[in-house]
Amino acid sequence: MDNAAQFVSATAKHDGKQNLVTVEYIAQDNSVDGSLSTTSNSKSLYIRDFRATEVTSNKQALANYKSYTSLSSPCNPSLVATLRSETTPNIAHFVDVWSNDELLKSIDVSDKHGSFYEDQAFGGLSWSSDNDRIVYTAERAEYKESAPVAPNLDTLADIGDITDDIEGAVAGAANPRRYQFEGDWGESYKGKRASALVVLNISSGTVCILPPIEGVSPGQPQFLSVNGADTDRIVFTGYQYKPRKYGVLYCHNHPSGIYMCNVDGSNLNCIYSGAARSPRITPSKRGIVFLAHVLGGPHTGRSTVMYYDLAKGGSHILVSEIKRPLEKQQTISGTVLPKGFPGIYTNIFPEQPWVQIDRHQQQEILVFNSIWRSADVILTLDINNRVLNLQTPTDNTSSNSLLGINGNLLVRATSTPAQPDALMFGKANYDAQSHDVTVYWYPVTQSVRRNISWRLISGNIDEDGSALESILVYPTKPTQQTRYFWNDGNPATRPLIVRPHGGPHGVSTIGYNSRIARLVGLGFGVLLVNYSGSIGYGQDALLRLIGHLDTTATAEIHNSVKHIHDSGDADPHKTVFYGDSFGGYPGALLASKYPGFYRGIVLSNPIVDFCELAVLSDIPNYFWEELGHDYLFQSPPDLTPEIYAKMWQASPARLANKVRDPVLIVLGAEDRRIPNQQALSYYYRLKTANVPVQCKLYPNVGHSLISADAELDVFVSSVRFFAASFKR
Repeated sequence: MDNAAQFVSATAKHDGKQNLVTVEYIAQDNSVDGSLSTTSNSKSLYIRDFRATEVTSNKQALANYKSYTSLSSPCNPSLVATLRSETTPNIAHFVDVWSNDELLKSIDVSDKHGSFYEDQAFGGLSWSSDNDRIVYTAERAEYKESAPVAPNLDTLADIGDITDDIEGAVAGAANPRRYQFEGDWGESYKGKRASALVVLNISSGTVCILPPIEGVSPGQPQFLSVNGADTDRIVFTGYQYKPRKYGVLYCHNHPSGIYMCNVDGSNLNCIYSGAARSPRITPSKRGIVFLAHVLGGPHTGRSTVMYYDLAKGGSHILVSEIKRPLEKQQTISGTVLPKGFPGIYTNIFPEQPWVQIDRHQQQEILVFNSIWRSADVILTLDINNRVLNLQTPTDNTSSNSLLGINGNLLVRATSTPAQPDALMFGKANYDAQSHDVTVYWYPVTQSVRRNISWRLISGNIDEDGSALESILVYPTKPTQQTRYFWNDGNPATRPLIVRPHGGPHGVSTIGYNSRIARLVGLGFGVLLVNYSGSIGYGQDALLRLIGHLDTTATAEIHNSVKHIHDSGDADPHKTVFYGDSFGGYPGALLASKYPGFYRGIVLSNPIVDFCELAVLSDIPNYFWEELGHDYLFQSPPDLTPEIYAKMWQASPARLANKVRDPVLIVLGAEDRRIPNQQALSYYYRLKTANVPVQCKLYPNVGHSLISADAELDVFVSSVRFFAASFKR
């Protein structure tokens, strides 16, 4: 197991003096035996001449650590609300309120609603300006089951005529709505009941469950406090579902809008409709910023930053989509954008995304992460003066993740494929003339460099010069650990695992990945290919794959592998393939097109049959739109013989009889995104064709195969499978 530290949370604060900063963070380490240790850490640093000197440090082990959704009040950072659930002795839900690490109040809300929603799509927690109320998202309470039946009772005679007027549970019969099918939001939401916005009065402990909205599931709530508590409103994302619910995980292109209502749910109105998410109230309370996406088409990418003017009642674009990375600094849609900017590629804004800089408190500066080519970067956006600034490197030296914001202090985790996360804090400064924001960064922790080397390879994929990239990660030198797969130090004898990302609109970054590091630690080189369709390279590159799934991605991946072979960086006779989700799609196609080239192919919850998935998946629209066909959410198309024929033509399943090399298929039994029936059908086709194929089906896990048992077994099984494949 990889024992690299992961940072769960982090924040920085000025410690009395302007030049003294304290960084507090929680870190988790996976030990060799698979156990998880958690520590609470604190470091005080003195800043002078752009250097940070450690003054004091403290580290404390946390036993039985549990991570809960929590948020400090913007008006009083020492005040923190926490959503806490317990499972023993019974399932229970609490809202805890803390002040300076002292528990002020714990409110039991178990009988008011179900589990808290704590995911990115629906989760949210927000304070009112008077610090007396919070709003969050939770499951609606379950409808009551049947009431007890008395001995010798004739249930039907007891309740009389059954009419539509009867409500609630009666003797022998449940509430009529208890078993009514409503559907859920797909992958990772199995069994979750409908979401509800909950307003909790902290002083009185009163809970108000806002009424349901027909055809809309609410999430991501924010308090909008203007002119006192009497005029407070709630702003939230509403996921629309007429006639059905579509999977929301990793999908930003489905119908949704930004809504506002009073704190009791009245006076509801939709201020933006299409595909929108992540509303955040500006510090001045004059507007709302949020992310918008084109309705339909690719499942992610194409995000724009929008601004809703509360006084004027209209929305306009702050940062628009970009077709190709900018060759120079440009002003587009009224906002100054930096050179190289490829567009906005982020899932969500931070819960509290505003940086406040001394003597410039009137400036409203938004901070967030975004993908920029093969790196995760941090951006700042001055929404008043319309200037976007880059705050982390784009010179292919690191990938960065924003962890916390407090005043003018930011905390980030920085890593490379060779070095796990290290912690840094930054101080934001503002230039009143240029309106540029500059963050000066200082190291807090250091990470130990592994026996890993890497390089970014540009320009070897596309003949037309499209600036897509691949990342080669490999062991620096042979060690005792690499002896089974690579021991002579010659790059040309090193085995290679080809591992394209899924999506297809995802990306492989130059950040640290523990799964990749484990494989490299055993002596493998790993090639991560960002093919056409990857996010972070502009819209032209993303859209280039639409309608060409079965040709473009496979050609780019295969050409990238041949480039590695030609450069002497891998053994052509020990090249294998590992593909997750859509990443398995080109793997299955390449296995049929180039028998003998990839000595073994691992397919994890792969897409192999568009026809089945167009019916079974939680996102059926995907299988129309990725092939270039229109899909109307309000009136879904029929799977006609003509469309079926095109889907089958693009499906690797039809080519199963052309596969010759060993295949290992690993599946999650609860996968809603890529249900396993189509992969099992593919497995049977391969067996019929006498292909050496194995299949593993993991219970109680979904598309991402997230469980300690499944992850470890997939890793060990894959390595053993590759070792056996090399001997064939």
